[in-house]
Amino acid sequence: MFKTYLAAHDMKGAASLERGGKKGILRIQAVVECTVPCTAEGETASRAHFKSFCDITAGAKLTFKPFAAGQTISHMLGYLQKDEGQEHYRLVTYNVTIAELQEGKEHYNDINCNYGTGKVKITKRGFVDRIWAFWKADFSPFIVPQDVLLLFMCRSDQYSPCSTWCTSAPGRPLDSQVCCAMMMIAYRPMDTTLAQVRNLFWGWQLLPAALK
Repeated sequence: MFKTYLAAHDMKGAASLERGGKKGILRIQAVVECTVPCTAEGETASRAHFKSFCDITAGAKLTFKPFAAGQTISHMLGYLQKDEGQEHYRLVTYNVTIAELQEGKEHYNDINCNYGTGKVKITKRGFVDRIWAFWKADFSPFIVPQDVLLLFMCRSDQYSPCSTWCTSAPGRPLDSQVCCAMMMIAYRPMDTTLAQVRNLFWGWQLLPAALK
């Protein structure tokens, strides 16, 4: 229906299915290049027209935002592709070229310098709460070990360990294996291993062999 809307008005645009927010809920993000008065009235009129055309039911949350100063459609085209490679990912485009999609990716990668952007941080303070919420949503009522849950959390690309897990007390050097585990999870979350999870969150490499 979104593509039909763009075609009917000869607009350029794209939409993707992505996970967003702290709960990682599936939602549709879209960008459309059009000329609309940049006022509250203009946004309201555009939203009403879009909802009517696409027959969006009552109760659905629909948010419209104009481009910020200096922002172009290219930035959003990159953002819409951020979940590419994940099972839920879907992308629909109209009047958008392959070259524009690639340019959007490059713009997004230039801006997105923080590996934890858009992810829920796994912190020491909320450690149990985060794990329990993930277990409740995806594994309940089956009992799953904590290290395995953390493994799936890191691989899901919805969570990222906070850097405090690899920082030491003042005056003490960093542990090389803990830092290595942290960086490998940041580099390639989908390839996270159980050993990396254990080293980062529990200092597994420091435990006596009899306790492992």
